[in-house]
Amino acid sequence: MTEQKSIPLEFSFDYENDKGTAYTSTEIIYVSVLQSVQVIFGGINLPEKVYSLETVSAGVQIQNVGKAPVYNVRVELAVPGLFPTTGVFAGNMEPGDSSEGSMKIYVGNKKMKSAGEEAEGEEKEKYGSVTGIIRLTYEDAFGKTYTQEQEITTVIQKPKITELKVEEEKKETNQWWVASLVILFLLFISSMAVMGRKLKKQREMLTDLQIKEIQREE
Repeated sequence: MTEQKSIPLEFSFDYENDKGTAYTSTEIIYVSVLQSVQVIFGGINLPEKVYSLETVSAGVQIQNVGKAPVYNVRVELAVPGLFPTTGVFAGNMEPGDSSEGSMKIYVGNKKMKSAGEEAEGEEKEKYGSVTGIIRLTYEDAFGKTYTQEQEITTVIQKPKITELKVEEEKKETNQWWVASLVILFLLFISSMAVMGRKLKKQREMLTDLQIKEIQREE
């Protein structure tokens, strides 16, 4: 298959004027050889379930399998409740080139029109299955735009609750400190009791010595 490019064609002309004089002329004409563009789009690797208020990553794969280059290759996502924060722009791709990209997507809910917007409604209206499209767009050398679209479905679930776990961990940590303080307090009391007994015994021994000393002097 011929590569897409301009090929020069040379034409020679032989002619005579009205007096019979012979002339020769040569002209070169450039003919453009065109090839149809062909890009394979691997779709998007989006999880089957996503959680509201989180940001997820989804990978895409693109390959130019045609004989002609393509330009301004980009991927766009249009799914209710999903809001890309970074897109995928592969730019220009020569024949045989492939590109892998990652799209960051903020997960809202089905009632949201823009990321972070407050959306009223019941839970069954906000969460559940959503369906939209992933769109690949590119251009050929003459600026003609081509589009490929694939349907995509996922399930938006309620936000994950992590506060309870943190509170439980704090509670367990507090209990550990309380237990440690109780043990230290008991050890302190025991030490004080032992020292008290020793002091009492020493006072008794001192008193006995004093009594014996007085008896000797008498």
